[in-house]
Amino acid sequence: MLKRLAQTAIRVVPLMRGRGAELVPVLRYHSLDETGSCISTPPSAFRAHLAFLARHGLRAVSLRDHALLDPDEAAATVVVTFDDGFQNNLDVALPALREHGGTATFYVVAGCVGAPPAWTQRDLAEAIPKGLDAIDDLERFLATAELDDAYVASHLPTLYSVGRERCLREYYELGRTRRFELMDWEGVRALHGSGMEVGSHTVDHRHLSDVDAGERRRQIADSKRILEEQVDAPVEAFCYPYGTIPDEAPDEVRSAGYTTATSCERGFHAPGRDPFRMARLEMEPIRDEADLAFWLLPQHRGLLDRVLPKR
Repeated sequence: MLKRLAQTAIRVVPLMRGRGAELVPVLRYHSLDETGSCISTPPSAFRAHLAFLARHGLRAVSLRDHALLDPDEAAATVVVTFDDGFQNNLDVALPALREHGGTATFYVVAGCVGAPPAWTQRDLAEAIPKGLDAIDDLERFLATAELDDAYVASHLPTLYSVGRERCLREYYELGRTRRFELMDWEGVRALHGSGMEVGSHTVDHRHLSDVDAGERRRQIADSKRILEEQVDAPVEAFCYPYGTIPDEAPDEVRSAGYTTATSCERGFHAPGRDPFRMARLEMEPIRDEADLAFWLLPQHRGLLDRVLPKR
């Protein structure tokens, strides 16, 4: 049923004309790879997304570039963002974006540049009160690990959306394989030098709701300083790790000198809303043109929470 609706939606041309200046689609990607993980989009799918947008007169832009456009120009764009700063963002996303004359915002974890994503192991240690002693034996680990349900529900809801065993396998592998390595500083500077926007994803990908006010402000401000020193340019875009937004955080992000902050809330952003609580559309479940057309049509946005996995 949904696929048939999507195939109908794909024939609505031009796709986003008349959607109203109040709606801004902000797409959220993580890793571009073939692993099939819950944070992965196949490179071929990402290239197909860009080609599809181009055929319908739409261009991918960063948040920075979107803010510089007049309303008519902005109506012919879709904002693209990447979380975490994976190496494949540089290897795959950059050439694809350049091919189509597009840009994107890349949120980098300033304290983890050039290494595997160590925060996944921290998550494991906090989410699994029993069974980590078997971590060197994957099968025994899967059989004996116990989850802290309260922690997982509030911090790692992905475990519930794709199944306990699959997500345990993914978190087990994420911090141990080079396939998920993060960009080094040369790569971050290459993105910036190619016209992409570099944004902050904190110093070390902390849940901002788990730290005190001083540490929260350090994560926000120090990541900005570190990134600005490396790219020699202002860093004005911020992304909340895991989408958790303590009540004080938007004002702290604003005070640190950022101009936007994105969350994991599903939906379109409306410019009248708080620019430090921007909603986005998660792209990992989107595999083909029909799906992309379906989600970009604003009249379908109310289906997001009914169709996509619960996070």
